[in-house]
Amino acid sequence: MAGNIIVWDQRQEFLDATDPIVRPGGPTSYVVPRRTGNSTQDVTSFHPGQAQWSLDHLPDVMYTLNPPPGWEKFSKSRLPRQKRDVEGNPIWVDHPRLSGQRCELLDFKILPTKTGTREEWWYFEAIRRIDSRVRWIDILMRMEPENRLTTNRLNSLAVRTWRPLYKMIAWHGTPKGNGLSKYTQVVINALSPGQIAGNSTRGSTPGLVNPTFGRAGGWIDHPPIKPGRGEPRKARGPRVKATMASRTEQTAHGSIQEVLEEENEVERDNKEDQDVD
Repeated sequence: MAGNIIVWDQRQEFLDATDPIVRPGGPTSYVVPRRTGNSTQDVTSFHPGQAQWSLDHLPDVMYTLNPPPGWEKFSKSRLPRQKRDVEGNPIWVDHPRLSGQRCELLDFKILPTKTGTREEWWYFEAIRRIDSRVRWIDILMRMEPENRLTTNRLNSLAVRTWRPLYKMIAWHGTPKGNGLSKYTQVVINALSPGQIAGNSTRGSTPGLVNPTFGRAGGWIDHPPIKPGRGEPRKARGPRVKATMASRTEQTAHGSIQEVLEEENEVERDNKEDQDVD
């Protein structure tokens, strides 16, 4: 019944993933170290609620086929307030795409202070499934500017490579026409009627089949993949504002509008359910 639906940000998985407290005896670093980029500082900072996450220990939400009740509504809810430093000052950062533009860094409890540019695909997928309000730009703003990735590149990797291999479909997306995209259809075709009815990809998505029994409950191996495939590329430099006075306002407006559209998906996963080949 609709009255029994738990508000999304009160679900246990959301609370666990956003928990900022290191528990007594709990890990103080990631159990599986995060990948480091071109500098020792280019790595995802520690988040206690995500200490156990790894490719072999994916959050449960990664085994859910379609968004559960309450997810879409939460995706349209109010964004968090601007993040503040330890002295209480609001934090502003350079816009990932617009040269000279500063923007608020929003205080998403699920996002760590810094995100590494070599972070793996599943991390981005898990973050945006658990907190559906998180936009690509919110992740990019936490990356080192000189090594920052592109939203299109991150999105296309998920659409073309990783989700089909891991039997996942996009949750941020709008169908093209009345049918499913070829990427979504590939996943649906690989699942059993029982999986579809149970809204679960356990038994098809790599990892534990029955977590209650650990490895004894069954294990699905990770798919083989060619070296280099599915790796993100570094972003190009920021866009440069127009210098001609007569075009400044028009160019700035056009650039901002373009970025806003990209944030709305690349916010809708590049309209994941459109073919992007």
